[in-house]
Amino acid sequence: MNRRLLTIPATIAATVVMSVAVALPAQATESETVEVFWALPDAGTETNVTWPQTYLADPTVLACGVTYQVDTYLASEAALFTTDGVLEHGEDYGSDTQTGAISWRFVYGGDCAPEEPPLVCADGEEISNGVCVPADLPDPVPSEPPVTPEDPATPASPDRLATTGIEDNPVVYILAVLLLAGGVVLAATNPRRKGKHA
Repeated sequence: MNRRLLTIPATIAATVVMSVAVALPAQATESETVEVFWALPDAGTETNVTWPQTYLADPTVLACGVTYQVDTYLASEAALFTTDGVLEHGEDYGSDTQTGAISWRFVYGGDCAPEEPPLVCADGEEISNGVCVPADLPDPVPSEPPVTPEDPATPASPDRLATTGIEDNPVVYILAVLLLAGGVVLAATNPRRKGKHA
């Protein structure tokens, strides 16, 4: 029998077995381990470990400026420490009932980007979309000519009346003309005025 023909079915069988094994849900064995990330508070570092530490559920997203203590636990015990989300000093030490932290290391989240100083615009400018632009100046108010107060002792002349807009009201205009005409007639017929010139 050809050995080459026997190799092909064996390969197919191995592939099927591997596929079934991958499809089965993973169950932790006594020796399986997991890494758990704990964030150190108050700018703690590897040389200045601070407590209590906060559990980081997603270790693929590390915060900048933060140091993490990465503890290795038995997979069957990890939930004992992560359930409340906080790790106190000495909480994961080994005991008669638990293995505790098998090993640990530290990971730094990297430096944060420097903060940019606040934008300051020059006089006559304002901030728009993060840049300085010329400020919108209000339209200049037109200046009005100065108003000269009228002297109440000086009677208004017909020319003066004509410039005050009195002709816009015909009744007032007619009355004003009649008053002026009456005044002229009275002055002409005043007996005192005649005697003065006689």
